[in-house]
Amino acid sequence: MQLIKMLRTQTTALGVLASGVVYDFDLENSAQNKVYERLIDKKFAEKTSEAALKKAKAKAEKIAKTKSAPVALSPLEKIGQAVLDGHAAQVALDDLAANLKGEEDPKKIEALKKIEADLVAVQATAKAVFDAATA
Repeated sequence: MQLIKMLRTQTTALGVLASGVVYDFDLENSAQNKVYERLIDKKFAEKTSEAALKKAKAKAEKIAKTKSAPVALSPLEKIGQAVLDGHAAQVALDDLAANLKGEEDPKKIEALKKIEADLVAVQATAKAVFDAATA
């Protein structure tokens, strides 16, 4: 298994891989290995590790603690953000469905189902915000 962080969004044989997201590639799987090598060669992604991810998370949490209160969004900004959140969740759900189709590992299926539930919750929240802002 090899972790990579996408430096830009890229459509691959495995689906759409989003910029800034970390993916775990099984290099023994020929399809994943082929995509992995191309992403690294073209500099669309960079190798990363669990340690680097933990360090980045700690840094982000430290920054989050020192930030001031969030700025209130205008009704129009709330509508726009809700639309973007809902669309992003739908794109992720579509990609997730494609990944679930051929998956046989029960642990991976369970993990993907949990992600699916989280994305559905994001969609519901986005819809509620949109409805409230347009009421």
